[in-house]
Amino acid sequence: MADDVHVHQSPPPAGNTGGGGGGAGWIVAALVVVVLAVVLWFVFAGGGSGNGVPDEVDVDINMPAAGTGG
Repeated sequence: MADDVHVHQSPPPAGNTGGGGGGAGWIVAALVVVVLAVVLWFVFAGGGSGNGVPDEVDVDINMPAAGTGG
C-alpha cells in the first residue's frame, strides 16, 4: 500500500494578506501621495495667498529721450 501524505498550511499572520507587499503598504503609499500634493500646493499656489507676497509688481523705468545724449 502507498503511504498517505497530509499537507497542512498555516494561515498567514494577522495583517498580512499575502498579496505581495502586505495589507497596509497601499495605505502608506496613498498617504505619501496626499502629503506630497498638499506640500506642492502650498509651494506653488501660495496656500491661499496670505503669505504677504504680492501677485503683481508695477515697475516704472524712466528712460532718457532718444538723441539727447552727448
